[in-house]
Amino acid sequence: MWDMRCKKTLVGVAAGALLACASAEAAGSMAISAVRGGSTAINLGELDSVRRTTYEEVTIQLSTSPAAQFQLFSLVSAPLINERGITLDPALLTIEISGGNSGTVRVRTITPLPSGTAELFTSSATGEAETLRILFGCSPQTLPAAGSYVGAMTFSLVSVEGSSPIVIQTIPIRVTVYPVMSLALDTDSATRLRFRGDEQGTLIVSQPVRLLISSNAPGPIELVHIIEGSLLNEEGRSLPLSVLTLRIAEEGTPPKEIPVSTRMTLLTSESALAVRRVELAYRAVVPVEQRGGVYRGVVNLQLAAAAGGVAAERTSVQLPVELDVPSMLRLTILSAESDRLELAFSKLLPGETSLPKTFSFTVQANTGQPYGVFQELAYLLVSDEGRQLPQEAFTCAGTAEAGSGTLRITQETSVLVGKSLVYQSDPSGAPAAFSVTCRVHVPKDASGGLYRASLRYTITPL
Repeated sequence: MWDMRCKKTLVGVAAGALLACASAEAAGSMAISAVRGGSTAINLGELDSVRRTTYEEVTIQLSTSPAAQFQLFSLVSAPLINERGITLDPALLTIEISGGNSGTVRVRTITPLPSGTAELFTSSATGEAETLRILFGCSPQTLPAAGSYVGAMTFSLVSVEGSSPIVIQTIPIRVTVYPVMSLALDTDSATRLRFRGDEQGTLIVSQPVRLLISSNAPGPIELVHIIEGSLLNEEGRSLPLSVLTLRIAEEGTPPKEIPVSTRMTLLTSESALAVRRVELAYRAVVPVEQRGGVYRGVVNLQLAAAAGGVAAERTSVQLPVELDVPSMLRLTILSAESDRLELAFSKLLPGETSLPKTFSFTVQANTGQPYGVFQELAYLLVSDEGRQLPQEAFTCAGTAEAGSGTLRITQETSVLVGKSLVYQSDPSGAPAAFSVTCRVHVPKDASGGLYRASLRYTITPL
């Protein structure tokens, strides 16, 4: 406890406090004691990720001799500065006073600490001794830059009738702010990565991931993107991370798109930062041969000190990943000449052969099971009058383009009535591509007329 009294104009300086008197007749006493700091300091304690508000209760006993009306003033005489020269915003400090019932207390509720010299208390007209309890606080919405902040608070006891303080005390005030990082999902952010689609292709997550990043740590920090292990389906089959790309966007910088890997640094900040908003949009392009199933995994986003940064609490956000690849066995047929799938040959004379008609076949398959493409001719070419052309009048030949299966009609062959195998896949049912070219050979003795037939292609698991 600091208890200072004076009877003369100037007594002296001791322990960092100045004691002065207005006259030989005026004397005063001001004893200061803090709950946490004792008589040596106003210690506001520590702020970190859990403790975002801290207080220090200070008791000040005041009296004059002979008793005369007095006032108590306060002043932040030295701003709070940390070891790196950063000043704490004085607006973050608060004050609340209790006691002093015989006089007038100027601050009864929690109020920002006044700037400059501020009157805290005026005694009764008779100058009764009083004990004030002052609650100093620090409660920032966003933590200031980390560090140990030290400043000074000066209290002045002044006689209402005098012009100079009769007691002045200066006491250190300090607060410690620990380095803290914060990584959180914004209120409108996706909480998981869900990819949906009817077929392999470009699938975009329906809602972007929006992050809120803040840090008061000195030195660089980084946002790290980690996928531990592989994306696996219910059969234990993996989906390569190369199917994923990530688009990063934040205000003030152009967006960039990068391929996803097991571990990668998305962003680096060289100094303490206020809230920073980052948007992540994922896209998956699944190859057609990827085995069907629901592939799952976890994206782990970590905010941590980069090399050369000060150690701080690491924070992370986990995003479950769910990518649905539908099982597919699909046959697509396209005409080389038109959008219509029909074999329309121009008028032919007996003994003539038509120009070739070519169709391309594409098989999309990811079931892992073998399959076959079948050709089925319902009946021979027949005219409206019921006359038929011979079986050898309609021929087809195939050309393999992709796939490790077997094409059964590599030579020009008569199309048989009934169902026949055209293409047989390999045992794993890999995708394939081939083409089929058809011709009509009109016999010399053929009767005139419009001849028709029905040719059908189907794909079936074997």
